[in-house]
Amino acid sequence: MKYKLILGLVFLMIVIPIISSQIYKQDTAINISIPCRFNNTQCKTSAICNVTVFDNEELILVANRSVNSSATSFIIVELNETQTANFGVYRIDLFCSQDKISDSPSVEFEITPTGEDLSEAQGTIYFIMLLSGFIVFGLSLWGAIKIPFRDVKDEEDGQILSVNGLKPIKVILGFFAYLSLLFISTIIHDIAKSYLFLDAVQGFFNFIHLILLFLVYPLFLLTIIVAIKLFVTDKKTQDLLNKGIWAE
Repeated sequence: MKYKLILGLVFLMIVIPIISSQIYKQDTAINISIPCRFNNTQCKTSAICNVTVFDNEELILVANRSVNSSATSFIIVELNETQTANFGVYRIDLFCSQDKISDSPSVEFEITPTGEDLSEAQGTIYFIMLLSGFIVFGLSLWGAIKIPFRDVKDEEDGQILSVNGLKPIKVILGFFAYLSLLFISTIIHDIAKSYLFLDAVQGFFNFIHLILLFLVYPLFLLTIIVAIKLFVTDKKTQDLLNKGIWAE
């Protein structure tokens, strides 16, 4: 139960910052259509709105641009590639007037690296993959910890009574636990890169992922070398015991 709670909290930490709103791709020119309405009725084509656009850091991208309502009662706001360079939640403030009636709505939209939202199906797949990764990680780590590393020795003279042939398996399971951790970091890194707009969160997961990825090949070689060395040593020791020769 405790592990399910921890996994749930990790998943919520990843998914909560993803806001359902109009979503557009980073570094692209976009046209944002905003319904123009007064008192729950469509605007006339004579309606005029002053548009101010703020980026994710509340910096003004467009200041008091005058825009007319289209024939379909939509206000069209255009932004170029430079104005969508940052990912995050942007805001549009409107001051619209029509027939001596005015209104001041605000609309938020989101800029993401992919221009896509995390769907329920994608969220479920990510959750299953993360759950599988945590299960494999937990089992591998448990096996690596539980398997003893020492041979069975006589308590009085320290002579080896029997060889523990599971030592190479212990080392290999430890590496499998590391691979599982790398798999988990890859999934989280993919979510952060594609759907999150928090620089600190994205940078943190990217840093962890790069460290784990950088160490995987040295650890793989070290695991192979240590496992082979342990296997050869244990085989020699077992041969000595089979011949009735005591080993330490």
